[in-house]
Amino acid sequence: MSDVVVHGFETVAILGTGLIGGSLAISAGRVEGVRRVRVWDRDPAVLARARVLGVGHEACASLEEAVAGADLVVLASPVDSLLDLAGNAANCMSTTAVLTDVGSVKGRIVTRIARIEEIAGRFVGGHPMAGKERGGIDAADGLLFQGATWVLTPAEDTLPEVADRLEAFVRALGAWVVRIAPDVHDEVVATVSHLPQVLASLLMGHAAEEARVHDGLFAVAAGGFRDVTRVAASDPDLWVGIVRENRAAIRATLTGYAGRLGALAAAIEHEDWDEVREAFARGRAARVGLPDKPVEGALVDLVVPLDDRPGALAEVTQALGAADVNIEDLSLRHASEGGRGALIIAVAGRPAAERAQSTLAARGYHVHIQPR
Repeated sequence: MSDVVVHGFETVAILGTGLIGGSLAISAGRVEGVRRVRVWDRDPAVLARARVLGVGHEACASLEEAVAGADLVVLASPVDSLLDLAGNAANCMSTTAVLTDVGSVKGRIVTRIARIEEIAGRFVGGHPMAGKERGGIDAADGLLFQGATWVLTPAEDTLPEVADRLEAFVRALGAWVVRIAPDVHDEVVATVSHLPQVLASLLMGHAAEEARVHDGLFAVAAGGFRDVTRVAASDPDLWVGIVRENRAAIRATLTGYAGRLGALAAAIEHEDWDEVREAFARGRAARVGLPDKPVEGALVDLVVPLDDRPGALAEVTQALGAADVNIEDLSLRHASEGGRGALIIAVAGRPAAERAQSTLAARGYHVHIQPR
């Protein structure tokens, strides 16, 4: 994309004010050139909360009010409601407005939304790879996208200038942009996002059943169990919608994973300890390759938005050192615009992450723990 591309979105309408939609409303209001951010939510209570928190410049009473005259319309609802929401929005959008979404499944959704005649060529699928442990409008964070990856999945008929304008806007939010095909996106996230959710939920359910027999089961659950099952606390209705939309890719990755489980079970049954060790060794080698060095304990990431100024990195690392927090891995994600970025700090275990978060918060840093 050319560096001279300007997004040109003076009025942005965000339909849905959960964690992502609310965070986007706050962040978009800080983007140069954006004069007005409107928000709307189908739940009146959520919309009222957004109004109380001051999320967006205008909390609109209707979808039509939010969309009318907007230059950019963002669909920020659960995936199973995106198609209906897109149709309703398309009926109200101007003939030059751009439409995008933030759903975690792209294939069928992108194809069908792109076919809506009223927005032909002006839809670009999107998926910000950012989040927090808490959802909802109260967790909205205007710095959530600093240094994060934002996937764009243009449709076949998306006008190149439309995709370029949206990329310029996303970059102005402080995110990195990756463009991939919608079907490729779904295959990738099935492994790195959807499968971990399924496994965590099943493991938690299995443990709950076992706890009925063994009263002390959860009393001995250590940090590793809690880290692995943390995402099991996610909204079931949200995940049913995701699994339904990405069922083919999820089924394929589940089948492959089940084969690995079966092979391990067979190795244990036949007392093939070399194969058992090899299974653990393969996993360890792959995992250690992520943070550049071997670690003990499950890694937890903290995201620390930083201004690009001398001494900022040293302040953070020295504060953590004084709090006896060992940094297992560290990386910088430079925001594409605005002189800001994000410091990604990996520490071993939940207690260390919480200690680091409170230490930095006490020094005025806006820190959140990011799911791996």
